[in-house]
Amino acid sequence: MTQKINTHIEAPEFLKGRALEIWDDIAPELAALGIFQETDVFCLVVYCDLAAEWLTLAANENKDESVFCQISDLVLKYSDALGLNPAARAKMGI
Repeated sequence: MTQKINTHIEAPEFLKGRALEIWDDIAPELAALGIFQETDVFCLVVYCDLAAEWLTLAANENKDESVFCQISDLVLKYSDALGLNPAARAKMGI
């Protein structure tokens, strides 16, 4: 029996603003690749929040560089976990 892949996983209601926009861009793509499931929601929520914060800080000329670097590292770690870059997808066999 073939399992149907759910390509539309709703964002949690508490996700707002830029983080929600990031979700709307990424979640359907991951689901279509078959690498995003309901159990991955928390991980993607954290990624979206971090990426939104990173974008805000990147636009700020007076940002705290140490905080910016920490968030950059976390964004990269979550992008690896979610398969959001070519190297991560290659490790997943995609």
